[in-house]
Amino acid sequence: MNSAEAVNMLTSYYKRYHFSLIAVIALLMTALALTFVNRTLSVVIGAGAFAFFLAVTLPARKKYEEETIRSNLILTIGRKISAEAIEARRVTVLTEEMMRGAELLPLDSSLARPFLAWGLSGKYAAYRIALAEVSLAQRIPEVPRAKSAHFSAGVWTRIELPFDSGRDFRLIDPEFLPEAILNPFLEKTNLVKRTAAADGGKKEFLFADKSGKDALPGGVFLKKLDELAAGTSGITALSLRGKTLDVFIRNRFLSLKVNARILPDPKLLETNPYPELKRIIELAMLLRQDA
Repeated sequence: MNSAEAVNMLTSYYKRYHFSLIAVIALLMTALALTFVNRTLSVVIGAGAFAFFLAVTLPARKKYEEETIRSNLILTIGRKISAEAIEARRVTVLTEEMMRGAELLPLDSSLARPFLAWGLSGKYAAYRIALAEVSLAQRIPEVPRAKSAHFSAGVWTRIELPFDSGRDFRLIDPEFLPEAILNPFLEKTNLVKRTAAADGGKKEFLFADKSGKDALPGGVFLKKLDELAAGTSGITALSLRGKTLDVFIRNRFLSLKVNARILPDPKLLETNPYPELKRIIELAMLLRQDA
């Protein structure tokens, strides 16, 4: 599908939504006109307009917005990774077990199960890639239960490397989580932290190694991570475990903001909602040098 074909498809959804909206407005105006003529009929028509709005207009709007987001993802990220699947809901390309295993943050399923949306999976060269919008619950220790909930939302990217890096470490922005959550988590998972930064870099990360090497990754890798952190409006955390690289950037999203009042143009549909993926892939490819 190209952008012109996408616009043609979306036009039909746009018209369906707006025709249903016009019908609701017409029914409401009719109900208003009958207020002083036949109040009973006016109430019936008004109730019918409300029911039509809920049953037809809202679903039509939701469908238009969802298909716009899907088209944008197909034309941008989907092309880059030759996406095999795009899942708006019931995401299967990432699981709670995968994210828990990355040891980037605690997950408290008793507060809320992880929420995932807009999952994509595919391949770039020999690298298997999956990413999705996620919302994850944490509990703040030693805080009354009613006030202890904390939620981290953002984009989670998982890359399966075609080689074993031989490393097991985390690089976490100190602002990634409140200290009251992050510090106890690092202690519980036996992640001994120190700081790491690229030469001349703008960002300092917490570095925790579990492989026993206790050696920082190469300077080129740290520089690329610094570029990723500087080039995103979110907050970055990275986990490398053998052949698996996980990157979670909080406060970033894959879904395009859709204005249902206007049709998207080809330029908008081809706007990359997550340019950070390019640097994450570059990070993964640099790991071969350190393996």
